[in-house]
Amino acid sequence: MCKTVFEIRKIPFAEDYPESAKKMIGVNQLVSCNGYWKDDRTREPNKEELCKIFNDHIEEVKRVIPPERLLIMELGE
Repeated sequence: MCKTVFEIRKIPFAEDYPESAKKMIGVNQLVSCNGYWKDDRTREPNKEELCKIFNDHIEEVKRVIPPERLLIMELGE
């Protein structure tokens, strides 16, 4: 999960950040991983939980989007 939104939780939040950066971090925390941090922005990430949310989302997309309209990229491509 390195180099993903999972890592943004490790960025220290500084009060002296520009307002735009604070908003960007806040939005990321609220909507990342289907609202994983919506109710508790201090919640410690659980890799297994986040992987399940991610995989469930991928399966939902595959179920909803017609195959002829869906481009699936595998790691390493």
